[in-house]
Amino acid sequence: INAEYGGGAGGPMGKKKKKRGGSEGHQPLLDPASESDQLTRTAVYKQQKQLQQSSSVLTNSSLSHLAPLTAIFTAEFDNHSGNTIAWCCPVGDRALAGVEFKALASGMHNLVEDYVYFMHGRLYGLAAFHRTGSENRRAHMQAMGVLAGGLEGLGQHLPFLESESRDHSGGDAQRARLQAHLAAHGGDPHGKLRVPGRVVPEDPLEMPAAAMVKPVSGSIVRLVHHFRESLFVLWKAMHLGKRIMLYSPAPMGPVCERILAACAIMQHTFPRPTMTQPDFVGPWPVFNVSASDADALQDRQEYPAFLACTADRVLEFNHDLCDVWINNQEFHVRNDDFALQLTETDGKHFDEILGILGTVAVSDAHGMDSCEASLQLFFMEMNNQLHRTLEDAYHHQAVLAHPGGTSLQCANTRYTVAGTEDAHFMQALSDVYGLQIHVNTLRHKCCPCFF
Repeated sequence: INAEYGGGAGGPMGKKKKKRGGSEGHQPLLDPASESDQLTRTAVYKQQKQLQQSSSVLTNSSLSHLAPLTAIFTAEFDNHSGNTIAWCCPVGDRALAGVEFKALASGMHNLVEDYVYFMHGRLYGLAAFHRTGSENRRAHMQAMGVLAGGLEGLGQHLPFLESESRDHSGGDAQRARLQAHLAAHGGDPHGKLRVPGRVVPEDPLEMPAAAMVKPVSGSIVRLVHHFRESLFVLWKAMHLGKRIMLYSPAPMGPVCERILAACAIMQHTFPRPTMTQPDFVGPWPVFNVSASDADALQDRQEYPAFLACTADRVLEFNHDLCDVWINNQEFHVRNDDFALQLTETDGKHFDEILGILGTVAVSDAHGMDSCEASLQLFFMEMNNQLHRTLEDAYHHQAVLAHPGGTSLQCANTRYTVAGTEDAHFMQALSDVYGLQIHVNTLRHKCCPCFF
């Protein structure tokens, strides 16, 4: 089934549904949790206001240092031979094969400059692109890139890469600067480049530690403005461990920024059901990919869940490549369309987000930072509530199913969410976790034992 969801204020996603049930307060994604004295999100914002002005508990990274590097390289576009690796350090023979297509994304030749994140094997990469001359054959296009073991601090190399990408001399002086930058940040210019292979995740629903990083300042606010209510379709897809592809023509920098922001809204402090360690949940971010990566991405064992972006429109017609294809703001859901549909509850949550953003002017930098932290807290509370409810439902159902369990009297071990539309998502989520919970789709509580 191919369900299409329009995006933006002008499409179907931008239309507000008529509220049912009067002018009551915002309905949560699920019915209230078992603790009757649970704090509302507004109270959480007030209590944690001091965290919004300092290093937030919502990130596990510090931006005070640059990421240790493994390699540095120059990729060029040649009119005769196409994308090539012009130079790299340390020397790695074919170790960088394929990087030239990720560092020089399709359509970049139409731009003067851009930047892009990507993955190569187990390493994360960042490259800055620049074009000099006109768009004819006299133009010279190149990208300066680095590889590192994780995302933390990787973005801080961007100013250096942008500066060097504007220098098209390619001489010994430039290469000496690139080697010095590599050596100054943990690399070995005289070693031999070896790229470790990708490690298949043991749990595709847990984001790797190397991908846990603070997003670009203001990126979550921009993510909300870009997707509007449709952001909750993306949020649900990440919770369900879907393979997600964001398509957009170059520039690729803003699209990669959205992936970083999307990862940030998946943080939680209440463990997922049956899990105890990681603080982030969601698919692995692999950032920019090209048509040459299609075969690898179709391997569900290697890539059971991912969050990627591309400028290659041809990938849209490969329906085995991903579960959700996002064309700028338009969502094409290729399976689980009921679980990922936009619901009335999502619209109410988006109204809450608008309330957070509505009091701050775009020109108010300090206020925007506060909004950014508030949005992170908003989504962290939603993730926590989601996990807490599933955990309680799982344990409660286990008690009811116990042969000698007489503490609760209930004919049906069912759990009711806010409405039928939300129940599809909750049922899919419980199935993903293997909890074997039957979610009631009725709009009333089946019995007093449901919290």
